[in-house]
Amino acid sequence: MSQMTIIKNFLQDIRAQKTPFHGWLYKTAKRLRMARIPFPRFYGAVLFHIWGVLMIAWRRFKQIFFYDAMLRYRCKRVGKGVYFESTFPFIMGYGDICLGDRTGISGHVTFIVSYKANPNPTIEIGEDVYLGYGSFFSCADRITIGNRVLIAQGVSIFDNNNHPIDPVARAKNQAIGKGEFAPVVIDVTDRLYGAISGSA
Repeated sequence: MSQMTIIKNFLQDIRAQKTPFHGWLYKTAKRLRMARIPFPRFYGAVLFHIWGVLMIAWRRFKQIFFYDAMLRYRCKRVGKGVYFESTFPFIMGYGDICLGDRTGISGHVTFIVSYKANPNPTIEIGEDVYLGYGSFFSCADRITIGNRVLIAQGVSIFDNNNHPIDPVARAKNQAIGKGEFAPVVIDVTDRLYGAISGSA
């Protein structure tokens, strides 16, 4: 019998509490798992704030030395003050992505810029735009997000059907047809913005 088998059988005997000794080991392990060291509240506060500072520092380090360089390589245009809240966006395809000034990118944002139907698909984001957590963009032609638009978490924006509607074309893995995509524009008019801000 191998050493691994012996250890496995011993652990199974403990879980089954096969003998009083195995039962004692099981109960002792359970008590240890539930044990808590009575640290003072101040100690927890210090650890919590140190952890917070380290997390912020790590996020800024990644943004300055990794994310910003990768974004400027991949995007056609990156405005001033573009910032990341956590992760780098997932980008698929080779179309154009243009980000306006002060664009905020939350975590797990996805850009799919496919050129199957159009040789130059473009996602254009205006200024002071926020892309919420898990927002998803699928572009075969053009998606335009105007200035001051806030995209909530989990929002998906498509300008295409993502696959041919015709079942035969879909089975053959053909590209979507001309009638299966159209530009999408999401914007906040100056009049509406003025009314919201009280300047109208």
